[in-house]
Amino acid sequence: MRGWLTGTIAASAFLFLAFANPLLADNAATQPTTLPAQTGVFDVTLTQRSPLSDYAKLQQRFGTDKNELGPDYNLADQPLSVYVPSDSSKPYGLVVLSIQDGDPVIFDQWRPILDKHHLIMVGTKKDHLPLATNAGVCLDVVYNFKQHYAIDPARIYLVGLSKYIEPIGLCTGDVFTAGTYAWWPDYFRQIGTGTLEVKYKPAPALLRLANEHIQVIAPAPQGYDDKWFFNAINVAMKADGFEHVVVAPVGHDQVLSDTWFDQIFTLMESVKPAPSAIAPKPVDEPQQLLNVAQAYMSSGLTNRARDKLELLIQKYPLDPAAEKAKELISQQNNQ
Repeated sequence: MRGWLTGTIAASAFLFLAFANPLLADNAATQPTTLPAQTGVFDVTLTQRSPLSDYAKLQQRFGTDKNELGPDYNLADQPLSVYVPSDSSKPYGLVVLSIQDGDPVIFDQWRPILDKHHLIMVGTKKDHLPLATNAGVCLDVVYNFKQHYAIDPARIYLVGLSKYIEPIGLCTGDVFTAGTYAWWPDYFRQIGTGTLEVKYKPAPALLRLANEHIQVIAPAPQGYDDKWFFNAINVAMKADGFEHVVVAPVGHDQVLSDTWFDQIFTLMESVKPAPSAIAPKPVDEPQQLLNVAQAYMSSGLTNRARDKLELLIQKYPLDPAAEKAKELISQQNNQ
């Protein structure tokens, strides 16, 4: 029998009927079942893709071509590792974990932390997933687990160590309420080249949602100038409107440890997303240009700061921000 997953969970008659009838399945998506669901550690393979993981919708969401997205995927080829705390007396939080290398087995030492924060953890088991597959499977996890467990909609988290984890987080603010990006947090701002240029910017409505959610930037691998790296990306993201950006307070040797998880879950739980309309707030472009220029200056990138200041003066000569831009250029000239 094929239901929402294959593996160690047996499908009930209700679940079979729900997936045999698309209308009933859609209703189940908004009304989480209270039927008993499996707890503890187990592996699953889902069979129901989220409407949001349709390939054409992924392409629209990420605003990129098929070369970067990679091919479409078969969900049945994507096994998952799961841990569900035994206490089902209140809604769970849900954390989706995606790791670039290796199989994210739910290790024994993580379970007390997940119990403490009352979190279900679901980890992708295959590594080096293309963008479409990685993003799609993360969306599929949320879609399926919301149908079969009572999930707190304010506590749906994305955590990962993969080169696509940040773009997935920034483009899924309508699904995930917080994200932790370890080792590759330079997609939105291409820090690794020594610049702060925007590499990719999500659609305004999605970006606004991501701006409102907490973004936890976790330590980079050895070899990076950590102090500059994280200061630069923190300043740059805040200049672009991100209201809640923090750096995980633990180092390289702690990533994926129980201590690391405890701290990042505490950080992500510290900001509760407020109800927000999908429509973006109006953008004050002169002020935004000034903010970006000041972020460049704070990071020692004076030439790029000057370019933004001159653009601001050229495009908005009568705006108050242009007067501030002139002052900053004058200060640069006198240094």
